[in-house]
Amino acid sequence: MADFTVNKSDGTVIAIITDGTIDSTSSSISLVGREIVDYGEIIAETQVHIMENFANAASPSFPTRGQLWWDTSNDILNVFDGSNFLGLLRNVVEDTTPQLGGNLDNDGFSIFTDGNVVLSFASGGENAVNWVDVEHAETGSGPVIRSVGSDTNIDLNISAKGTGIVNLGSGGVKLNAPLDTNGNALTISGDVVLSFAVGTEEAANWVDIVWAEFGQGPIVRAVGAASDIDLVLDTKGEGSIDASSNRITNMADPFDSSDAATKDYVDGVVAVPAFRTDAGPSTTILPGDGTVVLTSGGPGQSVLLPPGGAVPAGTTFTLKNGIGTTGSTITPAGPETIDGTPGLNGSLLGGPLAFTRLVSDGGTSWFVV
Repeated sequence: MADFTVNKSDGTVIAIITDGTIDSTSSSISLVGREIVDYGEIIAETQVHIMENFANAASPSFPTRGQLWWDTSNDILNVFDGSNFLGLLRNVVEDTTPQLGGNLDNDGFSIFTDGNVVLSFASGGENAVNWVDVEHAETGSGPVIRSVGSDTNIDLNISAKGTGIVNLGSGGVKLNAPLDTNGNALTISGDVVLSFAVGTEEAANWVDIVWAEFGQGPIVRAVGAASDIDLVLDTKGEGSIDASSNRITNMADPFDSSDAATKDYVDGVVAVPAFRTDAGPSTTILPGDGTVVLTSGGPGQSVLLPPGGAVPAGTTFTLKNGIGTTGSTITPAGPETIDGTPGLNGSLLGGPLAFTRLVSDGGTSWFVV
């Protein structure tokens, strides 16, 4: 009797068949030796088994590496890797636990579900019920990364690892709702809490908000490329800037006519009206006078006002009669009038201790106020 050798595709021997024998244990098919009678059925069944990929609920016995098996229980094709049968996908949808063995290359095609959704990390059977969708957009609109899930209100959390930070690139960030810092500060560097630094727009100047230590006030300051930058507090319409009954301090001396002035500056440039008494029969009011007490004690005094052009508009003088003083007469220095008349006689001045206050229009008229 003679034997013959059966080799696999790589040249290795799978079986040595002795004449007159059938080898059913070296592989999943029967290998027929020479001089076997009625071998036709065996060969025919072997061809059918190979054609149907050994379709059965159980895997074939004595498999060979690279051999295929159709699992009739799960309707899936398997391949033998030398140790186990591994399932091959008939359809991605039917694999409920797909795993990648490497990076996914979509070869220029998109991953999408429906509409504009490009990629959806929808949850499976795990406990999570909220996930993220990535949605593309047409020309003129930006793509969307959004929270999706069964909850009604879902945050979108962007978290860096460790002490890393979340960088939003060179573009700006637009808020469509109030910014909640959750009790934490907005910081940049040093003491700067918030900086409205410019991006690519034309503006070159902006505002920084700087915090301060205990006992000092925070700062809102102008910053930018210009050397001298105003800080403008602008209200809407006829609204006012309210200091909440607090003082405004550390101001410079005024320069323009609309500048605010400090108390120290006003005290230095505005003379305090003088207070004096005069007992003479004739009293001349000086531009620097404030209150003059007439104390002649006699039939009255003659009071002469300074020329209207010698005092600015709004200048006020106060005359007071002393004890027993009556009948004083007030007369302008020139063509000026007092309440439209050339003078003010004693009957209008009143009796002892009466006050008379006059104000100039800076021209030709005095008025009793």
